[in-house]
Amino acid sequence: SMSKHKETEKNTPKPFDRGFVLEITLRHMRRDVDISIQNTMSRMVEFESDPVKSQEVFKTLSQLHQLKKLAEGISFSG
Repeated sequence: SMSKHKETEKNTPKPFDRGFVLEITLRHMRRDVDISIQNTMSRMVEFESDPVKSQEVFKTLSQLHQLKKLAEGISFSG
């Protein structure tokens, strides 16, 4: 968590680190996409007998994997 950036003295503003903020945000995005992929995959078996819902699940997984690739391709170094 961000607790390592707590204020140390009353009048000293806590440090601000752009790289830290962006890296933490990206890490959360990637984790959230992974969780959605896992949750969606775990529901596939529910819709085995429903071709329409099955198709929707597969499309969702495909688009979540696109999001995962996007998130993995983002870099804020420099």
